[in-house]
Amino acid sequence: MNRRRFIKNTGVIGLGLAAAPLLLQACRKDELNINFSGKVIIIGAGSAGMMAAYRLKNFGIDFEIIEASGDFGGRVKMHDQLADFPIDLGAEWIHSEPNVFSRLIDDSSASGEIDLIPYQYETIYFWKNGELTPQNWTHPFYGEYKFKSTTWYQFFEEHIIPEIQDKITYNSPVTAIDHSEDQVHVSTQDGNVRTADRAIITVPLNILKDELIEFDPALPATWLDSLALTNQPPGIKAFLRFSEKFYPDAIVDRNIAAEGGAERLYYDAAFKKDSDDHVLALFTVGDEATFFTDLDSDQEVLDAILGELDLMFDGQASALFIEGVVQNWEKEPWIRGSYSFNTPNNNQTITTLNVPINGKLFFAGEALYQPSPATVHGAGFSGIDTAERVLLTE
Repeated sequence: MNRRRFIKNTGVIGLGLAAAPLLLQACRKDELNINFSGKVIIIGAGSAGMMAAYRLKNFGIDFEIIEASGDFGGRVKMHDQLADFPIDLGAEWIHSEPNVFSRLIDDSSASGEIDLIPYQYETIYFWKNGELTPQNWTHPFYGEYKFKSTTWYQFFEEHIIPEIQDKITYNSPVTAIDHSEDQVHVSTQDGNVRTADRAIITVPLNILKDELIEFDPALPATWLDSLALTNQPPGIKAFLRFSEKFYPDAIVDRNIAAEGGAERLYYDAAFKKDSDDHVLALFTVGDEATFFTDLDSDQEVLDAILGELDLMFDGQASALFIEGVVQNWEKEPWIRGSYSFNTPNNNQTITTLNVPINGKLFFAGEALYQPSPATVHGAGFSGIDTAERVLLTE
């Protein structure tokens, strides 16, 4: 059961979690009947783009990655200045069993350890109608994993990026994709045009919905209709360091948790980490997140959070506050929101968006992986699966 389901429904069977380092023992690479031998352009160096590239390299396929920003990761992002442990500013939870890392790497020569925390809250409060109420009966009904001393970003940095880093071009937003001829021509903001036989497009939904990339010919109406049904709402994360701990492991805002999938959760970011710092995080997504995402500056966001925490804890937050960091995903120019939310006929929508266009354009990302949407590993497996679909084309 993942964190999002916990917020909406606590009446499920609990998970038993064991504390132990994860030894990377990668799976055997399966055999594919490869029909493709050309070049692939991958647009976006997020989880899906990185894993698509990694898979293509495993089979000796020529590729390059074009990334709009100055770093890899997409919605996987790290900050290491606020506390004595690295912080995931984006994706943070591991919504899967620990063997997911070996499944992603899929390389028998890979080795290493990843320390994981069996993440199960011990003190939980609900915030509703101006009152904090302990809800510790929910403790057995929620549990998953988080990183203890590393991050999702560092996983990719250590195990994936070394294999593909010489093929990534940064600070190159794609503006147009021409697939009218035998090959695909990809234009970037700096005026360059790159050519390949196939393109894997892994940009977030809102980049496509906002038409930041022009397609020639235009994408099919049925595909665009499905895209219009998707939802990548606003989202923000903030981490505040305090001189003392005055808060429980988690505070679920029940004022908004049931409204349209919106979520607002405060949680102890240093929970079970070997840390001397006291860091409380706010995670909020959905339309209600605009209360924070629409503010003009990070300082205004921190002030608003402190104001809400002061209501909960009689002014202790402002009195004990040291510093904080804000990641407003709504204002990231090449992201423009959080992650995909389920919508009516969601499975059919995903199926349609996964259909290659004109035999040359393939799409991948967390929103397009039916088994585990809205997750890092889901994005990664979407990239892997999409790369394999390319390999099977002629």
